[in-house]
Amino acid sequence: MQNIAIHKVIRATEPEFWFGDLVDFFWTDEKSGVYHSETGKVIGVSWDFTDKCWEYTVVWLFSTAYPSDTYPVYDGEKILARVICKHLKA
Repeated sequence: MQNIAIHKVIRATEPEFWFGDLVDFFWTDEKSGVYHSETGKVIGVSWDFTDKCWEYTVVWLFSTAYPSDTYPVYDGEKILARVICKHLKA
């Protein structure tokens, strides 16, 4: 008799963001206590099978913390939906 592994199929939800979406990331500088934001564009969307959630790759286009730095910036970090939001237009 053969051993057949039966795996439960988990269907991924629809991603909250998609390629080309503008997103914002808000954070507070730990040293100064100043509130900052960064705006970026989603360039990658992938499903994390271990954590069962969507991860996003973003190219950062602007930062209030470092406005004079050279942008765009790609840091290679995977970002979860819970830490970014749709770009807030001024």
